[in-house]
Amino acid sequence: MRLPAILHEDDQLLVVDRPAGVPLRADGPYAQEGLQDWVARRLGLGPGLAPHPAVPSGAPGVLLFTKTPAAARCVAAQLGRGEVRWTVRALLPAPALERLGPAGAVRPGPGRIAFTRLERRDDLALVEGVVVDQAALEPFSSQAGRDPVAPPVPPTPGRPASGPMLHLVRIELTHPGTGRPVSVEATGSALFQAVLEGERRPARCLALGALEARRGLTDLSETTALRLLNGASDGAPGQFVDRLGQALLFSYRVRLDRELVDAMREATGIETVYCRELRRDVRGAGARQARPLHLAGPAVGDRFLVLENGLRFQVSVHEGYSVGLFLDQRETRWRILRGEWLPDRTGCGAGGGEAVPATSQPEALNLFAFTGAFSVAAARAGARVTTVDLSRRYLEWARQNMEANGLESHLHTWLVGDAFDWMRRLARKGRSFDLVVVDPPTFSTSKASGPFSAVRDYGRLALRALPLVRPGGTLVACTNAATLAPHTFRQHLLAACRQLGRTVVSESLTTQPLDFPASAQEPAYLKVWWADLGT
Repeated sequence: MRLPAILHEDDQLLVVDRPAGVPLRADGPYAQEGLQDWVARRLGLGPGLAPHPAVPSGAPGVLLFTKTPAAARCVAAQLGRGEVRWTVRALLPAPALERLGPAGAVRPGPGRIAFTRLERRDDLALVEGVVVDQAALEPFSSQAGRDPVAPPVPPTPGRPASGPMLHLVRIELTHPGTGRPVSVEATGSALFQAVLEGERRPARCLALGALEARRGLTDLSETTALRLLNGASDGAPGQFVDRLGQALLFSYRVRLDRELVDAMREATGIETVYCRELRRDVRGAGARQARPLHLAGPAVGDRFLVLENGLRFQVSVHEGYSVGLFLDQRETRWRILRGEWLPDRTGCGAGGGEAVPATSQPEALNLFAFTGAFSVAAARAGARVTTVDLSRRYLEWARQNMEANGLESHLHTWLVGDAFDWMRRLARKGRSFDLVVVDPPTFSTSKASGPFSAVRDYGRLALRALPLVRPGGTLVACTNAATLAPHTFRQHLLAACRQLGRTVVSESLTTQPLDFPASAQEPAYLKVWWADLGT
């Protein structure tokens, strides 16, 4: 699976095209991962991946990593001698030109910079230069605040209004292994170019900025279902936009921003728009009342296909509040597809490596399966999958998702009914699985097991699921209960393991992917505990 963010890779260097506003690393044990974490995990790189940013946090464009200690030392020495050169473009309030000097001037001493272009563009200054260390970027990062009367550069994700727009266009250095010069150039910034050409409409700049923040995170030839705008984290409180193939789904709190609808249609080139008001509880609402409304463009069919990591899934905007695919679980499905849970941890089938022979075919159990997206990922990784859901309609949808990916659904097991009841029955039969995925609704009620609350009852759920994980197997436990703190969630699961005498060999707790950016105003809510279990 190709990562569009990668501009250059060899055995010693990695250069990525950093999207605007994406942090480098997670800022805590339960925080959303940063770009370095994501790239290292996707490429299977270890802790030896070292960044050499030398630029302000969040600045988009070329970002250099080294893969080996020897390469890191060599690049650090080049940095110390001022031999690594970045070409930077910036947009500043126009009065900043008076302080920067003429084009061709070289600012000596710490913060050396050679200005190659200084132009006034209406109310803004276009500045280009070659820099060799972080101090050289001080003029770009400080000028805006010195002129309170200067017109602001429009706000975008990761950069407040009145701040500069930076783009690291190119990096040049000597390769630590070959000794040859290396020059890598970033993809052009559509937002930067639009503002340079006079674009000042807030909604249009916000839409372009949101797309810029996701640049390179997905390959549209493999993934056409993703979050394009995530509320306050993208500067649009109460407004959320998902791409579903060639349709946009707007979800909103209180009021839909019609200017933003027009801006997103223009920025994406996608005409079809559906919208829905965000609801805390859709229980009791019929499918017609809860389903999204058709707002603009050609209508879509009852169900249509979208791509995710090369897999095909059916979605619908006509069958109720949910479209049939939870986009925030894309990275979890990718890990399952890649085969990280397999006994040899090398992957199989579509996830990489050779297919597992039928005599040693791994088994997976997907509880609270909904439309079976986890089941499809596990089956494509080579597993024989048992899929459990209370709804016969969703299980049939899951079967169709299997068939859409060239998988024979009759080779897998489909169980209709309450997940707690089926866990008891499977345990009585002595069944166990290499992978057990548990992703319950935050609240539910069934005749067999009564009411369930993820906040209150997840420990009880874990006690039922853990006996079904065979020694050496993996439990993937998920919840989107926003009020259940990550630490508390993890402690519930560890307590259940201790109570049953299960050894946790390794574990990780992750949250939603980078196209669902978290912030103080829009905190992360998804929690996924991935645990490899011993006896």
